[in-house]
Amino acid sequence: VTKMSAPKKQIPRNKDEEELEKEIERININITPDGGVRKIILVPGDGPAPTNGQRVAVHYNASLEDGTVVGDTFADKIPLKLTIGGEASIQGVELAVASMRFGEKIRLEVEPKYGFGSMDNIHGFHGYGVRIPPNSKLYFELHLLPLELALPKTTAQWVETAEASKQAGNKAFQEGDDEKAKSEYENVLKVVESLKKQLAVTPDYEGKTEQEIEKMKAEKLDQETKTAALYIAANLNVAAVTLRLKKYDDTKEHCRRVLEQDPKNVKALYRLAKAHKEVDQFESAIEYLNQANNIQSTPEIVKELNHCKSLQEEKLRREKAAYKNMFSKLGTEGLYEGVQPGKHPIWKCTYCGQEMDDIQRARHIIKAHSGEKKIPKMTNADLGLPDKIPIDLEKFC
Repeated sequence: VTKMSAPKKQIPRNKDEEELEKEIERININITPDGGVRKIILVPGDGPAPTNGQRVAVHYNASLEDGTVVGDTFADKIPLKLTIGGEASIQGVELAVASMRFGEKIRLEVEPKYGFGSMDNIHGFHGYGVRIPPNSKLYFELHLLPLELALPKTTAQWVETAEASKQAGNKAFQEGDDEKAKSEYENVLKVVESLKKQLAVTPDYEGKTEQEIEKMKAEKLDQETKTAALYIAANLNVAAVTLRLKKYDDTKEHCRRVLEQDPKNVKALYRLAKAHKEVDQFESAIEYLNQANNIQSTPEIVKELNHCKSLQEEKLRREKAAYKNMFSKLGTEGLYEGVQPGKHPIWKCTYCGQEMDDIQRARHIIKAHSGEKKIPKMTNADLGLPDKIPIDLEKFC
């Protein structure tokens, strides 16, 4: 007889629990049937879903399981541009973006088969520069930018973006947040690179009137002038903040970039001189300060120049004193302190009775007595040799 167990009672759920379960199902989504690409919706999108072939812009932060960041566009504020279905990124990201709505923010998990698989990616995600080992699971935070932000920027919009980063950097620098200031100024340089590429493209003048062409040329020249000014300003700003951060090699590099474009830039010469001074390269510092002073003399430059000269003089005095002390010791004590020159004893030959300097005994015996039919066996003492080294003069000769 099989004993029947009593049926389990269904525990009633309240409306709130049912709604919570539905909400969890709604925001936790398996994009692939095998769960290899999963997303959690952080912020729902308020726009339509992108269509196949449509150009979109995505901000992302990519990391490994241990938290190592292998890609990031949030920091430099330049999004990744993708064409839906264009296979411009890994499969997991392509599938995730295609499943999103414009404005949506998600957290994404991508298994290796939908990422880089067994490939050893030394370049990081989209050239970030941090290695992604083989068979790595990837974690993302993705933001599909609203449709209007995904459209290509005009040159004027790029200039506005760069100016905004420059102002943010200036504010951070004034507040003493040097790392943030450096990041903002470096963003300006990245935007400037995008601007240069855009300005390098020859405008399409086809079908334009002569007046319209002249206007387009004037606008392009104005944008090129603004881009060049932004490049100089951003490098000078990075030089200023790295000088404060004591990253003197970086300061030198950014000053040199400015001087390549503007050899008489006083700010670049001044900051380059200060970077050299901080690492005791006073000669170079004086050279750059002299150049700056000849272009535009200011009390600040003159003060720094005099300071560097006094530091250089002090350095030379110390070196001179050190050399003088060294040669003084050599002059009074010789190369080997306490060693006095000695005198060789006089030696008398036991065979001919000739006396000579002790060091000449071996030469004398060989030269004076080697012709005799029977050369007496010389003792080590005769030859000035240690007792433990026997010597037969017949064999020696």
